[in-house]
Amino acid sequence: MHAFTVSELIRAPIDRVWAVAGDPTRFPEWMQGVDQVEPPDDGPMEAGARLPITVTDRGQTRTSTLKLVEWDPPHGFAIAAGNDSAGTRYRYRFEPARDGTATRAVLEADVIIQGKWRFFAWLLKKGMKRADGGQLRALARLAAP
Repeated sequence: MHAFTVSELIRAPIDRVWAVAGDPTRFPEWMQGVDQVEPPDDGPMEAGARLPITVTDRGQTRTSTLKLVEWDPPHGFAIAAGNDSAGTRYRYRFEPARDGTATRAVLEADVIIQGKWRFFAWLLKKGMKRADGGQLRALARLAAP
């Protein structure tokens, strides 16, 4: 179920944007609530890899794992958290803009909810956009000169 889509024109070339966005250890710099992300310890960055993550939500710190669903340097990636019955998926796309001097970034967020919790999907989607809708603006501040 689609939660939201946001886009941002980042005033930096795609390779500079990817230097930040494509490094999972830098996710905490532009993803609110993310404290730490580690690269996969069992292989290369590629679709299917698992990234250990530490997040703080409402004062509670917890560890989990992100699954790297897509990996297409420097054009984007997708990460998923949760499982088949409840979870989230974030897809980040980057394309050169303005003769390569800028990058168009798009974030598409989806939520997976099964069973009785589907009645609360609207509330979860609203909270996701409020918490994560500013990620691309934060990324732009890091990547732009």
